[in-house]
Amino acid sequence: MSFLDIIFGVFILGFLAFTRLLDKDEKGFGKETTASLRGVAIIWIMIHHIHTRLEGSSPILTPAYLAVGLFFFISGYGNMLSINRRSEVSFKWMLDKIIKLYIPFFVAYWIHYILLRTFYADLVPPVKKVAVDIITASLPYRDCWFLKIILMCFLIHWVARKLFSDTLKQNVFIFVLIMVYIFIMWKLRVYHKWYTSVACYPLGCIVAQPRIFKKVLDFLREKKVFSFIVFGTLFIASMILVKYKWIITLSCPIWFSLACYYFSLIFKVKTKLLSWMGNNSFEFYIFHYIFVQIFDRLADISRYGYAFAVIISTLALVYVYLFVKAKTTVRVKVAK
Repeated sequence: MSFLDIIFGVFILGFLAFTRLLDKDEKGFGKETTASLRGVAIIWIMIHHIHTRLEGSSPILTPAYLAVGLFFFISGYGNMLSINRRSEVSFKWMLDKIIKLYIPFFVAYWIHYILLRTFYADLVPPVKKVAVDIITASLPYRDCWFLKIILMCFLIHWVARKLFSDTLKQNVFIFVLIMVYIFIMWKLRVYHKWYTSVACYPLGCIVAQPRIFKKVLDFLREKKVFSFIVFGTLFIASMILVKYKWIITLSCPIWFSLACYYFSLIFKVKTKLLSWMGNNSFEFYIFHYIFVQIFDRLADISRYGYAFAVIISTLALVYVYLFVKAKTTVRVKVAK
């Protein structure tokens, strides 16, 4: 067990210390809880990437693709609620979603490019590669697969809403296309567990439908002890069985996401730091890649120094980015 495993374990214990039982009049899986869950997920992913660079696989940190599945689950859940509250969903809805992701990606790309040019001139990508990277949403020498897939999910969701007014048909359409995508990945021998976590997106869409899921929720609330045992078992099983392939690999993120959803119906998490990180989780995701690669090339940096440098640099860059973004937004509004 490495020092990063210990740090992550201490963090989880601290996270649990901030949980409390929901009051009877409170609804589970609200914005505060989902933001905190995203905060936990992005910390898990960041520490996993750092650990992979330093020491390879870890029994505790390697199942971080479960956290990615949770991201997709929350995204599907939120998008389904958002898109069905509107009487008409224009192309602008999807365009706004794309721009919201592409701006931090664009900023991250050029910061990464400048750092490479400054410290590692031999690794600066040529102009053609820069153009291809930006069009395909890839950082220099890093395939940002999560960004590509979440953009694909937005497009599929928008098309589903345009084609069908009935939410059940929308869910079927989204589910079929996502599963076709996963099947193609398998056929192309891209068996990596990260890709199978996309199955959690249509799951989130389904759970967001009261008409479909209401009876299930009523049953879970009525059979509390039974439900707690079942979802507790699913949670533990998802952590243990992540090393297997095929159907087990596909199902583990689903079990994990369902378990997190169920426990959010019982417990509430409210911490300002986790909520802040969760609300800005994409910025943390895209910016930490820069420093994971840049600091990895420093031969004289220690393991502890590397981990500390990546985390602190990412926090600082996210804070500066959000500060500039807020100031710019205010000036634009005043100008209008």
